[in-house]
Amino acid sequence: MPREAVILDEKGVNTRATVKNVVELCTKQHFKSVIAISQYYHLPRIQLAFKQAGMPLKGQSAPRYNSWRDIFSLNREIVAYLFYWLKLK
Repeated sequence: MPREAVILDEKGVNTRATVKNVVELCTKQHFKSVIAISQYYHLPRIQLAFKQAGMPLKGQSAPRYNSWRDIFSLNREIVAYLFYWLKLK
């Protein structure tokens, strides 16, 4: 992918903020869907956040490697997903 095709979201301080910013950008550019790229354990929450924002995901992908930090991150995502599912924060 060419560098010029990448749009950096400098205001995306968390998943909800990033989703909000992406949805605003997609609306301005008349995009109808997005593709999410993140760690495998984060993708379910991203998918839920986009669904709640009314923007469908057409695809998602994650790197094909694991790290010892995934243990912490996976547990964190379980709690974070619950917060998003309950629409807290």
